[in-house]
Amino acid sequence: MKTELLYDILTIESESHDSTQMEQFLTDYATAQGWQIEPDRLGNLYVTKGTASVYPCLVAHMDTVHSITGEGISIVEIAGKVTGMYASTMQQTGIGGDDKCGIYCALYVLGQLPAGKAAFFVDEEVGCLGSADADLLFFEDCAFILQADRRGGSDFVTSIGGRPLASDEWLEAIRPQMLAYGFKPVSGMMTDVEALRDAGVGICAANMSAGYYNPHQDGEYIDLNELDNVAEMMLDICERFGGERWEYTPPEKVRYTSPAWQVSTSAYSTSYSSPRRPRGMPRTVWRDLREEAQYREARQQQLAEAFPYDVEEMEPSPRELMRLESET
Repeated sequence: MKTELLYDILTIESESHDSTQMEQFLTDYATAQGWQIEPDRLGNLYVTKGTASVYPCLVAHMDTVHSITGEGISIVEIAGKVTGMYASTMQQTGIGGDDKCGIYCALYVLGQLPAGKAAFFVDEEVGCLGSADADLLFFEDCAFILQADRRGGSDFVTSIGGRPLASDEWLEAIRPQMLAYGFKPVSGMMTDVEALRDAGVGICAANMSAGYYNPHQDGEYIDLNELDNVAEMMLDICERFGGERWEYTPPEKVRYTSPAWQVSTSAYSTSYSSPRRPRGMPRTVWRDLREEAQYREARQQQLAEAFPYDVEEMEPSPRELMRLESET
């Protein structure tokens, strides 16, 4: 593990709609390594190392859910795990392993390969805004796309929203690597590889555990051994299978409905009118949708606590003004 590189990444503060510091770090790092790096109009960064007819590709997102304080994050390591602290208050803060661990993996793997590509996206935490509008031409000569943006240390996400991210042929080919590094195939939640799949990137992709725990919370921490393990697995997959293009077209999106239900499998809206799984919906999809909804409910509660207001002090809406005028 390149501990110095990891710590440099972890100390940087970034948040949705403001990844400036991380963008600058990645630009400086890639330039120092002699890699080509180009931004797009959104702030996404596209990195190319070496020359090849086909490149393995890694992606990560640059934003976190944690607010920028301007102080920077102090790293505390205990028994092979790291967490973040604010030195001024000595309070624990989210270290941003989601997705700084993914950034580390991408840079580490790219550094070991003779040739490869990486893309770093803005604003994943607020709806995959960067990856949903990414430059797909960048991926036309890529073999596949790997991302490390999931909690834990053993999940290999092969489908999101009930739709596969990759072909059975590719998953069967890399199965020995998954088993060797202790990973198992699972379904997962919204992240950049899903947005790229839905945008029509046309190649196999996967997301995997990056060794972080308690994401989006002050108590977030990273298991260094698990992070190192996933980085080595990604490198192994790139070295063994990155020389050919693994094309993939996902099946059409299916929407599940029943008389007692109105459920959208969209990553951005899920509404429920019954606690029961809709008829015909796979259990894995149902579980992912419930988990996504619970996460978003928790985020709404966090926002409500962070920005409290008195309803009586709010200006009435135009509709409310019309109602009040009609009553007078």
